[in-house]
Amino acid sequence: MRWLADRPPQYLGRISYGLDLWHVLLAVRRSRHPAIALAALTANLSYRYPERPVLKTKSAHSAGSNPPPRDRAGEIVDPPP
Repeated sequence: MRWLADRPPQYLGRISYGLDLWHVLLAVRRSRHPAIALAALTANLSYRYPERPVLKTKSAHSAGSNPPPRDRAGEIVDPPP
C-alpha cells in the first residue's frame, strides 16, 4: 500500500469531495468521458479557490491545536503513518 503515499493518490484524496460533488452534476448534462475530465477540472478549481483558503483560515483560528503540516508549496499534507 506504499503507492498511496505517492502524489497522484494524495491529490485525488484532496479533491475527492469536489469530484464526488461535481461528477453527478456534470454527468447528467454530458457524455461519460468529457464529464469525468470536466468534473476533475472543476473539482481542482473548487479545491484551490474556495476550499483551500477556508481550510487555511480554519486551521489558523482553531484554538489549542497545532496547524496541519504543509509541503513546500503550502499544501496541507497528511501526516505519515
